Amino acid sequence: MNTLKIIRKVERALCSDLNGMQRTSFDTVKLPDGIQWEEIAVRPYPTLSITEKMDDKVLMRTATVKFYTCQELGLRKNYVYRLTLIGGRQLLVGSNKRPFPILTTVESMPEKPTDNSWTEASITYTTPLPIPHIG
Repeated sequence: MNTLKIIRKVERALCSDLNGMQRTSFDTVKLPDGIQWEEIAVRPYPTLSITEKMDDKVLMRTATVKFYTCQELGLRKNYVYRLTLIGGRQLLVGSNKRPFPILTTVESMPEKPTDNSWTEASITYTTPLPIPHIG
């Protein structure tokens, strides 16, 4: 079955809010109730790439989410990210345990008013487990 894999929404919550999260299968998690998700204003459409490599006989997966935003993101807290695809499926990047996702931002100040002045953001998360769907 073919599904669209286009991200339409990026949200975040504190990693500590995921206490009680359960992995219901190898690639699916159930989240606790009452999580306060904060939507991030992004320019359509964010990208997600997942790479796999063997590291010391352990398969490691690295998820990288890239998007442009005009919102101040703040880098001082540990966040987990919920990605919503066009078809309604949701993916979770991060968990309530270390290592936490790493957010990197690049703010540009263009030389021409017509050039891009959005903040470029990149979220990187490395784990031995697959990036789970939210079930």
